[in-house]
Amino acid sequence: MMKRFCTGLVIISSSLLMACNQGVKFDLPDTSDNFDQNITYNNKVDILWIMDNSSSMTKQQQNLSTAVPAMVAKLTSLKMDYHMAVVTSSMGGTKPNGGKFIGSPTVLTNATANLASVLASRLVVGQDGSDNERGLESMETVFSSAYLANEGKGFWRNDALLVVIALSDEDDKSKSQATAVSYYTNFLDSVKKPWPDGTRAWVFNFIGILSLNGSCSTTSLDYKEPGFAFMGLADVSGGMKDTICNADLTV
Repeated sequence: MMKRFCTGLVIISSSLLMACNQGVKFDLPDTSDNFDQNITYNNKVDILWIMDNSSSMTKQQQNLSTAVPAMVAKLTSLKMDYHMAVVTSSMGGTKPNGGKFIGSPTVLTNATANLASVLASRLVVGQDGSDNERGLESMETVFSSAYLANEGKGFWRNDALLVVIALSDEDDKSKSQATAVSYYTNFLDSVKKPWPDGTRAWVFNFIGILSLNGSCSTTSLDYKEPGFAFMGLADVSGGMKDTICNADLTV
């Protein structure tokens, strides 16, 4: 027996929100014959924010944080059951605060008091982290079984859609450009097992530099570094990509 589910929230994109996409469905095993032929909705989504906290990122973090109230309102209107956590990209340097959920409580949920303001504030992580951005390594660390069983307890749910949103104005340096996409695709597939129908149970989304062409640049000196690793993961998972140069990231 199988129960048919719709993800409810597929991804958080350039507008940070995506309403229910009825075309994306997945199956989970039934626990009772009583559910045969029933169509229900799985409203669970676990959202990890990867925030680049290298130099010159404060403005972009602030632009993203202003979109939070609209996002929370939309999630609430869709009756989503969500868990959220934030990590930084700084796995080295003088402030290696990556590889762990930041803030207290570390996991935000529907029940968190003043959720919109708490999350908006938490996304502004500053710009004093390492300029050797390793946000994907930070993600890998917090998704380890050891971390999730201890400091990260309460974030991960096996039956929830996993959504990752990365904000960065450069490419990730966790792995070489040649291996990063395949490595982290395999990693996410291994920790977040596909649904029984074979579809992926995770979606990766990226807000950053998308191309060497165009006016959006990493620095005021017109230096451009597209986030190739992030974009590759978004392409693999059917996620969204948006330019970091959008001042307004709300709907």
